[in-house]
Amino acid sequence: MPARHHSPNPWLAEQVSLLRAKYTEEDLRSRYRTAVKAQDRLRWSSFLCAQALREAIDRDPSLAMKTMDLNLPETTRKLLLDNELEVLLDLVQLPAESLKVLNGVTEEDYVAITAYLEDMGYPVRSARESVFIHFLADLRDA
Repeated sequence: MPARHHSPNPWLAEQVSLLRAKYTEEDLRSRYRTAVKAQDRLRWSSFLCAQALREAIDRDPSLAMKTMDLNLPETTRKLLLDNELEVLLDLVQLPAESLKVLNGVTEEDYVAITAYLEDMGYPVRSARESVFIHFLADLRDA
């Protein structure tokens, strides 16, 4: 669930913008009303984030790739898992400032991760302020 005092990460904000460009407000609100029936405490912002992430996965299924399947050194993959980054989708949301301060990240890890993300078409972005990351629980449990 998005933190009320933080903005979405830059990549997620772009995905939400794409979602809003693709669907009318009426369409999104209708889908939200349906979602609230199953999850009565679902906030509008959380709904938008989840929908935007699902649309991103529809466009690029590799975003659902498990961390252990990423083409990164085994120690780096383990470090990402230790930081609860379980799928590529989690990782692409991290701005450079957050990635650099992940628990246990070395300069070598940072370089490997940023190069990998660049190769995958997801260059690491920067954020001037604290941002939230939205996780999709069903990807994490699969």
